[in-house]
Amino acid sequence: AAPAAAGPTITVTDTTKNVGGGSAGPSTTRFYWSTNTALDGTDQVLGSRTVQLLAAGGTSANVNTTVAMPANAAAGTYYIIAQADAAVAVAETTETNNTRATGTIKVGPDLVVSAISVSSNTAPGGTISVADTTKNQGAGTAAASSTGFYLSSNTTIDASDKFIGSRSVGELAPNGNAAASTSLVIPADTLPGSYYIVGRADWNSAVAETADTNNDRSTAYFRVGGDLIVTALSVPSVAMVNGPITVTDTTKNQGAAPVPESVTGFYLSLNGYYEPTDKFLGSRVVGALAPSATSTASTQLTIPAGTAPGLYYVMAVADIDGAVAESLENNNGRNSSGIRVGPDLTVPSLTAPSSAAAGTSISASETTTNQGGDTAPASRTSYYLSINSSFETGD
Repeated sequence: AAPAAAGPTITVTDTTKNVGGGSAGPSTTRFYWSTNTALDGTDQVLGSRTVQLLAAGGTSANVNTTVAMPANAAAGTYYIIAQADAAVAVAETTETNNTRATGTIKVGPDLVVSAISVSSNTAPGGTISVADTTKNQGAGTAAASSTGFYLSSNTTIDASDKFIGSRSVGELAPNGNAAASTSLVIPADTLPGSYYIVGRADWNSAVAETADTNNDRSTAYFRVGGDLIVTALSVPSVAMVNGPITVTDTTKNQGAAPVPESVTGFYLSLNGYYEPTDKFLGSRVVGALAPSATSTASTQLTIPAGTAPGLYYVMAVADIDGAVAESLENNNGRNSSGIRVGPDLTVPSLTAPSSAAAGTSISASETTTNQGGDTAPASRTSYYLSINSSFETGD
């Protein structure tokens, strides 16, 4: 193609080499402007340089040539292709290996959202503030544009996402930035859950850019709706099988929207983690809670008959029946400190002489205590002679 009208100049550095077994006479290496890496008839000539005679294996290395880019090049991604012996002046063993392309050259502006954050959690129908920085990271000036915002369940925009507003961005010089905060309303029909705001530079494609696939950036997730949790839970340290215990809990709505009446339930657990084998102890009703409101109450529960003596935990679970739609559903449980069920025999004190002769009798004095929550039947306390203070096989 004919040379294009001259635009900004760039320097191209090339090495032309004779890879054949014979000398190559003087030749011309020509440079073309292309939208891809293959030379064809639509590519525009930018300039050329002369290559002197090259012996077999010889090179004309790292030669700089200043060329002018096409002034009418639209914004986009381009390549410069160098063609050895462009005038076909040298008879070669192979004529199909004379070209090589540069890496990408981006022409024009390139708008991106370089930073974005959301102010806080909110309720359906509530207002949030989104702070973003829109940047022109291209080499050409970007005309005035608009950055749009989408409500998304993930960090990418798809057809299910809701467009919730935009802001104007003025003309941006290369590497120019425009930062602003925008108030946006979350649609009133938004279900409680975790969401992201995805900002898209030039969302309505008004500006021709070098790349249109890098315009998006998302916030960290934020939550829409209420969120019930148990913030405090206390239980007695001991209990008896089939006996009463009093459990005190605080259930809180830490979300940004009110929640209706709910139920907090209690389980007896061996390990402090809810499992299907845990025993349900009972529940209490929690009234409607405004954002940040709490409900504290004491509930009388009974350790089930047949519970084996041992160390247990009480698990409290807010919204036990899942009746309330929340912004987060996996944070509703809390476990208590340990509660010992049944008797627990211990020797809190023991005295004996500091010395004695082998084969003689000594007198030991001890106290055996039941520190558990249930009656211990008759038992026997035994004594061992040990070389240390721990009971071991061989004592």
